[in-house]
Amino acid sequence: MNTTANEQLSLAIANLENDINPVAPQEDVPSVPQRSGYLGVYENRSDKYPDKPFRAALCVNKGKPDQKWMNLGYFKCEHVAAAAYNVASLNVFKGKGYLNPVDHDSRDEEDYKAFVAKRHDKIKSAVAIFNKAKEAGVEFKHWELRAEAA
Repeated sequence: MNTTANEQLSLAIANLENDINPVAPQEDVPSVPQRSGYLGVYENRSDKYPDKPFRAALCVNKGKPDQKWMNLGYFKCEHVAAAAYNVASLNVFKGKGYLNPVDHDSRDEEDYKAFVAKRHDKIKSAVAIFNKAKEAGVEFKHWELRAEAA
């Protein structure tokens, strides 16, 4: 994939996350893990990727018999892991799941470029889902960062 395509995807992700309208979290939403200020971002406790301290994961059908966790990857930067969670949330929940307001100014650029290159198709589909839902008037929900984690 050429640099121009990567730059376009990066801009699309940033625009996508800038358009999230704050909605107060509801009581049935799971709490943010203590290990991260972002929803779906956890400390990597595996020895498999010692240079990547964060893992992104998404739970589908939480609390139901067919509940399953989707591992979204390991990252050097929690902000990139949060962007990966957003892309997966849009693809899985079609705009009905919570999204993270990602601090892109603090992200690790090398980690971000690797994510964009690896997940190009997933990012494109997430952006398309987001744009379609936005045109339909969907009010996106985002998770408020904990003050001490921000």
